[in-house]
Amino acid sequence: AHPHTVAFRARDPRQLARELVGSPHVLSLTFGAEGEWLTVQTARPDELYARVPEAAIAAGVSEMYATDEDLESVFRFLVGS
Repeated sequence: AHPHTVAFRARDPRQLARELVGSPHVLSLTFGAEGEWLTVQTARPDELYARVPEAAIAAGVSEMYATDEDLESVFRFLVGS
């Protein structure tokens, strides 16, 4: 299984990060330059998605998408580039 990356647009991305940081399934958290995006890399997407709904409401998440849900992303992971 390759790492799964999900981007969130939120009113308060730092609050969302506080809710997710320290979770064993979260590999990394990155803030976007615009200040309203948080990108989360996870080893276990099901656990992330189970934890997100309550945290997303509190942080004002307005948009969410998986950035690596295509065959090319899996291929790049497998070949190491």
